[in-house]
Amino acid sequence: MKIEPCPFCGEPGEIIIHSEKRWIKICCSADNSDNNLDDCTVNPETEWCKKESEAIKLWNTRQDKHHKEPEPPSNSKGATL
Repeated sequence: MKIEPCPFCGEPGEIIIHSEKRWIKICCSADNSDNNLDDCTVNPETEWCKKESEAIKLWNTRQDKHHKEPEPPSNSKGATL
């Protein structure tokens, strides 16, 4: 599976493996240690997963969840308020 780039800065997603427990997560690969203005200011990451494919799926679909427009409220007759 292809890992999509960070939706906030465009840097590649990076797989992180917790070696002792074999947990996997994906985060933005931008190096934020030098406080460069080009670094990712959001630093998104997935939750820890047991399978690499699960972590990749979360990373690749996370953007849609955060940018989804909320449904407008409507009254009981279905008309938009």
